[in-house]
Amino acid sequence: APRKANAFKKFMKAISTRYSGSAGFPEVKYFTFGNEFNTARFLMPQFRKNGKRSVAPAIYVNKFVIPGLKGLKLGNPDAEAAIGVT
Repeated sequence: APRKANAFKKFMKAISTRYSGSAGFPEVKYFTFGNEFNTARFLMPQFRKNGKRSVAPAIYVNKFVIPGLKGLKLGNPDAEAAIGVT
């Protein structure tokens, strides 16, 4: 997951603004983000320090999904996203 949720939000806004159809580039309406989010390689930590209960879903949603979607919509309110691609 991104270390800073706001940085990812800004990135998604920049991408969706650039490809909104009003910045000199063709419109891209459909986006996808998330790659193997359920593996330790892409999302850490996976579990609490005691080894119990996965914390990955909360990290994924709070630091990746919500900021990503907010940024996407800020750049292009008509944009849509598929999330959690594996």
